[in-house]
Amino acid sequence: MSRFRKDILKMNPSRFEIGPVYSTNPRDRKTLRGGQMKPVSKELVFDIDLTDYDDIRTCCVKANICAKCWAFVTMSIKVIDTALREDFGFEHILWVYSGRRGAHAWVCDPRARNLPDERRRAIAGYLEIVRGGSQSGKKVNIKRPLHPHIVRSLELLKHDFARTTLGDQDTFESAEQAERLLSLLPDKTLNESLRRKWDSSPDRASTSKWADID
Repeated sequence: MSRFRKDILKMNPSRFEIGPVYSTNPRDRKTLRGGQMKPVSKELVFDIDLTDYDDIRTCCVKANICAKCWAFVTMSIKVIDTALREDFGFEHILWVYSGRRGAHAWVCDPRARNLPDERRRAIAGYLEIVRGGSQSGKKVNIKRPLHPHIVRSLELLKHDFARTTLGDQDTFESAEQAERLLSLLPDKTLNESLRRKWDSSPDRASTSKWADID
């Protein structure tokens, strides 16, 4: 620890990158054979990027952020933090600004730090609702009856959805976004009825369109 402190004072770094605990000293990595240096402990980290919300945010794009679209990050934090605590029993969760376009959750419980990769992937899969990318097409990964985690998440986000997605962002105001919304509804008769109504009123707000669906 004294050597670590001495190096910090000497180098005066502007930032730190925290990595895993390895089976051997990382400074010896160049002299070790392949596979000899393995991570044995590392925090369980979740990354929220606002670029993943470009399909539904109307205020900013790419790495740009503002108070309006930052609300999507706070909504994600609500859902993920609740699931990690209530469904997996984790207690020591640190939320930090990522430094550019979102937030990171660092789960620091000893049990989380010692998880093997397959169990980390399983937890991430449990939290995954939307799959796919911008090129392959995003798909909502939900089956009925809804999982209790989904039911709880919908309840957590109910008021935020009305205020943020329908209000501040007015996500479904444009014809393109309205068509994307209609494509998610399974009732073709309802879709055609809504489409005619919205085409006759091109400036209809998202709150009104959502009320029409209700």
